[in-house]
Amino acid sequence: KYMRDSFEQRVFRGMVEGLPEVPTSAEIMDVFKTWDLIEAREMLRIVKGRLEAIERLACMVDGKAREYPDMHKYFKKWPWILDPTWTQWRDEVRYSEILAREYPDKQLDEADQRIDFVAIGVGDTVNVVELKRPGHAIGSDDMNQLKRYVAFVDSRIGNDPDRPYRSVAGYIVASSVKKDRDTEYDVREAAECRRYVRTYEDIMARARRLHEEYENNLKEFERSERGLT
Repeated sequence: KYMRDSFEQRVFRGMVEGLPEVPTSAEIMDVFKTWDLIEAREMLRIVKGRLEAIERLACMVDGKAREYPDMHKYFKKWPWILDPTWTQWRDEVRYSEILAREYPDKQLDEADQRIDFVAIGVGDTVNVVELKRPGHAIGSDDMNQLKRYVAFVDSRIGNDPDRPYRSVAGYIVASSVKKDRDTEYDVREAAECRRYVRTYEDIMARARRLHEEYENNLKEFERSERGLT
């Protein structure tokens, strides 16, 4: 499977074409070792780019960036900050738009204007991401609001033949969560129904930890392949 997947890469095919007509086992292994190093270097470049993106978010939070357009654009471009497994995603503008039409700004308290939605398609799930301004503390009203948004999108996913989604999940992102009894209960209940609470500090800490560990492992691999260890 590894060989088959590797052949999908043009660079790897070029390396194989440079082999003798009847290569020895050692020559074949050298090609794969070289390819491993090339892949590791490319992945290291990606990881470094992600670490820079995480630090950019930290600056936005410290500077109390606006939900729209600042946070909106950031999470549309780098949704993996919420979930590192989201390596392939779709910006589902359609669902963002129907939410905005169903819940226009004028229906919201002045403190919540302007609320913003980002709908991200991953696999067979539409993820409704509600972004709160840096400094906002999530309360029971916010949790009920997210519940309404998820329920509304869930009622619409079967109406789009071009997007075979089967489920909806919800995320609300803010700086902190209130400690009152109602909010704590709502947060626990929501998690059982795939509605999640995230703070900017937590998602940045988790992303840093994951990518820094990955970066260190890749650097160690590169050193070992070069014979420096």
